[in-house]
Amino acid sequence: MLSVSVLIGVYYACSGGKQRTQSEWLAGDSNLDWLPTSLSLMASFISAVTLLGAPSILYTEGVMYLYLSLCYISVMPITAFIFMPVFRRTGSISAFKYLEKRFNRTLSLIPCAIYVVNMVIYMGIVLYSPALALNAVTGLSLEGSIIVVAVVCIFYTVIGGMKAIVLTDALQTVIMVGGMITIAIGGTIKMGGFSAVMDINSAGKHLDIWRWSLDPRVRHSGLDCLVGGIFIWLSIYGANQAQVQRYISIRRKQDAHKAILLNTPGLMFLMIISGYCGLLAYAKYALCDPIKAGVISKADQILPYYVTDTFRDWPG
Repeated sequence: MLSVSVLIGVYYACSGGKQRTQSEWLAGDSNLDWLPTSLSLMASFISAVTLLGAPSILYTEGVMYLYLSLCYISVMPITAFIFMPVFRRTGSISAFKYLEKRFNRTLSLIPCAIYVVNMVIYMGIVLYSPALALNAVTGLSLEGSIIVVAVVCIFYTVIGGMKAIVLTDALQTVIMVGGMITIAIGGTIKMGGFSAVMDINSAGKHLDIWRWSLDPRVRHSGLDCLVGGIFIWLSIYGANQAQVQRYISIRRKQDAHKAILLNTPGLMFLMIISGYCGLLAYAKYALCDPIKAGVISKADQILPYYVTDTFRDWPG
């Protein structure tokens, strides 16, 4: 995957306008196709963080976290029909340009600076997650994995621009979905069927969906996931520069609507199937927790460990 990403960057650096203009590099000449861009929107914030995070949360906490997936039903239409048209009317790919036109330059620079700090911190988490998986399956040191992933991402982004980013994101989304489906199906078969998985999780109280406490000490409840989740995902899909830049770069407004709305079923499916993989891991290790046994040190290592342990007889 890393090699393919590099090749995609090289291809776009040598084809078309060869990334000579600001418009092509930043926005793909505002001529991006809606389907790969939709998959890119999906991959931007549902990446290895979710693929490792959701299984670990369901493994340790149960299914309440999946209430977050219901937020997409309201967030995506709001983004598509309220936020996106406003940003397209500014004639700029910058989300902060709207604030400058609506208020003044100073007021646009303040959230811009906050966004930069936020993304620098977020990038550390995003790099750590795939590096953790790479470390688990290849034996490469965690520090080396982080460096490899970072260098590859910087390389194809710098030379290939937005076109390379969108295509690599789309390819990564297909691989992520395919991988999680494979794990879910293979793991279910090895556990003796879906009913067996659910029975073990039910016995461990991992299927409790009626936690609606207002107690702030409760990590996940239906109310905080649904209400808080709407604001979290609306800030990401409605106003985050990484997302705005993508859907503003789509050829037509109608296509941008389709790209955003397709994320509703896509994100819900990816989050649910990722979470289900956490339930699979709990079903297998209910009586022999690898974290308590000291085999792995953190809950976010549970999925890579589960895959290497369960499918060790599979080639690749």
